[in-house]
Amino acid sequence: MAKNPKPTWAESMAAVRIGRYLAARPGLEDMTEGDIEDVVTIAAEAVGLPDAKFNAFKLAVYATLLEVKPEYAGRLTPEFLREIAASE
Repeated sequence: MAKNPKPTWAESMAAVRIGRYLAARPGLEDMTEGDIEDVVTIAAEAVGLPDAKFNAFKLAVYATLLEVKPEYAGRLTPEFLREIAASE
């Protein structure tokens, strides 16, 4: 089994939709990383995502969020930004 299995096409599309939804939220700037993690966790459970794919799903959500709102990168650590970039 792969160390970080990639999400299926449907799971990837769900991650893109969640990222776009978060980026469109007027209150995004008020959300903590914990709030975003909660949204991603709930969405992952809703689509039946296996635990082994959670990290890849989360990175896909953040990648989409950063595509739509690049200024959000200022709120993330450089290490996490590198992890997101490496996942694409």
